[in-house]
Amino acid sequence: MGENELKTIAALRGIGVSPGVVIGRAYTLNHQDVKETLYKLDNGRFVSREIKRYKRALKDSKKELLDIKKDIKKGIGDRKGVGPLLIDVYIMILEDKTFVESIIKNIEEHRVNAEWALKMTISSHREIFDKIEDGYLRERIRDLEYVGQRILRNLSGKMHEKISDIEGEVVIIARDLSPADTVQMANRKILGFATDMGGKTSHTAIVAKSIGIPAVVGLEKVTSEVSTGDIIIVDGTAGVVIVNPDPEVIKRYEDKKRHYLAMEEDMIKDAHLPAVTADGHGVGVGANIEFVEEIPSAVFHGADGVGL
Repeated sequence: MGENELKTIAALRGIGVSPGVVIGRAYTLNHQDVKETLYKLDNGRFVSREIKRYKRALKDSKKELLDIKKDIKKGIGDRKGVGPLLIDVYIMILEDKTFVESIIKNIEEHRVNAEWALKMTISSHREIFDKIEDGYLRERIRDLEYVGQRILRNLSGKMHEKISDIEGEVVIIARDLSPADTVQMANRKILGFATDMGGKTSHTAIVAKSIGIPAVVGLEKVTSEVSTGDIIIVDGTAGVVIVNPDPEVIKRYEDKKRHYLAMEEDMIKDAHLPAVTADGHGVGVGANIEFVEEIPSAVFHGADGVGL
């Protein structure tokens, strides 16, 4: 009896955000959110000390992001340039005067610890974002929450498990992934990923599509169904994840993968040739995009500009 036959086969349906099929070993990424604990500061001396602790966490968070940006630029995978731009967004949040000073103000006026002051600031921003009708703009609160989690980890001294530490060709399984996690996959042997959370308008989804790795999000319980080392299939086209598939299912998806890759190769080989009609008239090829982050991918696939 084979190793996978001893394990329960599970099929999960989520949201396919980046097309393609991958089959590989799962690697579960432990990115549990750090929980904020409230404690009061008795006197001004503790307030001053807490502000220094907060500023140190800000500095450490910025250094980590700069290191990630440097690593992305050094690699060859992110040839379309999306990664460094997204990291810059996070750095800008860390440097935003209103954001930084609102947390200091909470520490001073409410005499609370930095973790709780940070929670107060992000909660107030979340109330504003929740009222935004546009789904893409409303989703941007996730960028602020990601920065908040990085600051919290530095305040608590907890390590943030890095994509760059993962060895071998694997499929990442996580509760959620930030764009900073996803852009690092371009420089690694990451085959694809599947997450409990997420949607089509998240930066993570946009990055996955841009760097061309199959991904399914919004699976709700994939982290409870998958263990590191399990064989897993991620079908980013259909939005399906299969855990511990039997040999027949694996063969079927290997065939589907070969068909998809052959079709993609056939389409991309002529992508940058001039578009000319049979009677010699040139035709401009415009991309239909929703987000600015999709521009590099559109250019890579042969677009002359943006049509819609």
